[in-house]
Amino acid sequence: MTGCASFCSVSCPAPPILYFILGAEPALNNLSEFGGPPHIFTTGCAVFGESEAISRVAEGISKEDILAGVHLALAGKLAALVEKVEPEKPCAISGGGGLNVGLIKKLEELGLHLLVPPQPQLVNALGASIMAEEQVTN
Repeated sequence: MTGCASFCSVSCPAPPILYFILGAEPALNNLSEFGGPPHIFTTGCAVFGESEAISRVAEGISKEDILAGVHLALAGKLAALVEKVEPEKPCAISGGGGLNVGLIKKLEELGLHLLVPPQPQLVNALGASIMAEEQVTN
C-alpha cells in the first residue's frame, strides 16, 4: 500500500463507535470548545465510556466538558494508533470523524496534524469503488 498505512484497533470487542456517535453529531461537534476543562474518562472501552458519560451528566458535569473529554479520549486513541504504524506524511483522516471539528482540534493539540479532505465521509466509499473497478478490469 502506498501513501498512508491503513489500521484499526481490535483491542476491545466493542469498538469506540459509540464515542464517535457521541462526538460526531454535527450540531455538537464543536460544543467542546465552549466548556471548561475536559472530563477525563477512566476507561478506553466505548461501552464503559458511554456509561461513564451518562453518569457524569447525572452528576451535573456540563455536556461541553463531557464532549471535550470524549474528543480527548478519541484523539488519544487515534494518536496512539498512528504512532504504532508511523504513516508517511502528510496523512489524512477519512470517514465521519473528519467532520468532527472538536476531534480534529484535540488531535492537533496532541501534535497529530492530519489533512482533512473536503468530504471525508466519502473517502472510504471512493476508495472501495476504485478497488472494485480495478478488480473488474483486471
